[in-house]
Amino acid sequence: VVLLALLVRVAWLVHFPTNPIAPVDAEGFHLLAVNMLGGRGFAIGWEPPFCPTAVRTPLYPLFLATIYTVMGHNPLRVLPAHLLLEALTTALVMRLGRDLGGRRMGLWAGLLYACNGTTQRYTGYLLSETLLLPLLTASVWMTLRVLRHPTSRKAAITGLLWGLTLLTKPNVQFLALCMAGVLTWRMASYELRITNYVSRLKFLFFWLAFGSTLFPWLLRNRMTFGRWMLSTAFEENLARVSAVVTLAEQEGVRAEPWTETWEYYYDRFIADVGSRYGWDERTSSNDACVELRQRQTEIARAAWDIVRDHPFSYLRAHLRGVLTSLRDPGHRLWYHVL
Repeated sequence: VVLLALLVRVAWLVHFPTNPIAPVDAEGFHLLAVNMLGGRGFAIGWEPPFCPTAVRTPLYPLFLATIYTVMGHNPLRVLPAHLLLEALTTALVMRLGRDLGGRRMGLWAGLLYACNGTTQRYTGYLLSETLLLPLLTASVWMTLRVLRHPTSRKAAITGLLWGLTLLTKPNVQFLALCMAGVLTWRMASYELRITNYVSRLKFLFFWLAFGSTLFPWLLRNRMTFGRWMLSTAFEENLARVSAVVTLAEQEGVRAEPWTETWEYYYDRFIADVGSRYGWDERTSSNDACVELRQRQTEIARAAWDIVRDHPFSYLRAHLRGVLTSLRDPGHRLWYHVL
């Protein structure tokens, strides 16, 4: 099954050759790695000013930087590592399926993952999902193990894995908090029929490892941006996605992501924000990065106002987008080949 997963993804790269940094997100990860290696900090940009950013979390850029250090700054040389990560994810999916439902269930889980069109599409691009998938699967698997047979070591490993998962992609933060809540509830109710506080304390190792993994990054953001946070991705998406689709929905226009129509609404939104806050009249700060952060804050505030003022338009567009995403684009591309 692992070999099948590799063959399918190699076939994908052959049939659908791509530029690994073509998507905007992939270009951003590439620039983060290159700028870190160049001593310009955790910044996205081809040229100055190299302003610190928190829109991405650091683990995948560090992964890229490690490969670039060994093999040179060629994004194509990252793809073999992506293939190995996909093989690891397949093995972890099989192990998780086996622990939940037996050997046959594990094989079916592995086969379904091997043929999953969405994950195949990540293989050819520098996107954090490729590193996220094995970490997320391992986190769920270890959570299952520590719930069944808790030990201090398992609890610590589980906390470490969930912390690394959030440092790879913050979108799964609510899943991580949900699992942490389950573990905490398990800690509070563990073996209530006997007074075994030592056994209950085992679960505290989860929180110790989880917090220790996240703390350096959270502290960096506190010192750089003045607040404790994991990422500004949600603020960015609020402006780049939610506000745009809400404005289009209000006018009865179906705007597909990243099309000319989409960009028109985004540019119009940004122009309105600039006019609202008087960007042209405002005295620019001597620090370009301070000015950029101020504008980003104003954009996020204006985007939230749009979503709040038009909640039904936002919900309609959002639900339609979620339902549309269930039609796997990877499988649709394979249909033409098959």
